Amino acid sequence: MGIAEESNEENIISVDLSATQKKKYRMIIDPNKPELNKILEINTSDLGIVDRMNSAYKELKKFEVEAQNLLAELDNLAEVDEDNPDDTLGKNLETVSKNLTTIDKKMRNLLDKIFDTNVSEICAPFGSMYDPINGKLRYEYILDKLTNMYESGLSSEIAKIKRNTDKHTSKYVGKKK
Repeated sequence: MGIAEESNEENIISVDLSATQKKKYRMIIDPNKPELNKILEINTSDLGIVDRMNSAYKELKKFEVEAQNLLAELDNLAEVDEDNPDDTLGKNLETVSKNLTTIDKKMRNLLDKIFDTNVSEICAPFGSMYDPINGKLRYEYILDKLTNMYESGLSSEIAKIKRNTDKHTSKYVGKKK
């Protein structure tokens, strides 16, 4: 009648898929302030990152140029014109600031999309994605660090696949007919 009978626990077979879970990495934001260090959970064997990176990276570069142009505008802002209070440095600065904040949010969303998790919250709890860090912008610095982890993860997994394939095919490879 559509009513399922209660199943007997002995008849249930458990399948362990825990290996498919994301791995946890401690992100050291400030070695002197452990409260800032957070755990980032990512799947470093996720091949979908290639497609997500391909579509998002171009946008990140576009936003980088927009941010640089806005920052250049800061240098060109006029001093306060007392005869024209609508055209003040403060008003121009407010506009540039709002636009930079919008760009930062968009860049953060793209980083999160690339890695399919909250990378920007964990890896950049302060500052902006276009801040210069060691000769790169913050988003590039984060991308480099995390993509290196993916390269290592994927290389390791591919090596395991090769070993597994070799184990199963070695008895057939090299045999004369």
